[in-house]
Amino acid sequence: MNTEDTVWKQLRKEAQQAADNEPVLRELIETSILNCASLEESLAHRVSRKLGHLAISEPYLHDLFIETFMSEPQIGVQVRRDIIAVDQRDPASQGFLSPVLYFKGFLALTAYRIAHALWQKGRREIALYLQHVISQVFAVDIHPAAKNWQWYPAGSCNRNRDWRDSGSRG
Repeated sequence: MNTEDTVWKQLRKEAQQAADNEPVLRELIETSILNCASLEESLAHRVSRKLGHLAISEPYLHDLFIETFMSEPQIGVQVRRDIIAVDQRDPASQGFLSPVLYFKGFLALTAYRIAHALWQKGRREIALYLQHVISQVFAVDIHPAAKNWQWYPAGSCNRNRDWRDSGSRG
């Protein structure tokens, strides 16, 4: 991540405007974005809140996701590209805030990227567990060993598939 993180700055700006315009959502927006120091921290919060389960707690997942984001900075680059792509291609999106707060496809892909990094590090059981929970919560099932997945928002490329494999599996 470069020192001028324009995606994070724009996301925070949109979040502040939304919190001001919709007071009922202020707590969600503050805890999910405005109280976070980085996009990675914000996404660790959002995804761990969604995937926290009795078997593995939300705080454990949050710490695991932060650790993975920090050790694999390319994930941060990829999610920033995803946010920009959603903004440019998805008519349902009204900026950077929508995918981070509401779009299950974006959150599923972010969680998959974390599971994939864990798989690559040899942490296969936790990666498979995450695949299982991601599938249950987001109704998206991508094996953590799959490579080079890109997200195309519904309606932008192919109405029958939101996910495309742009590379080999393995």
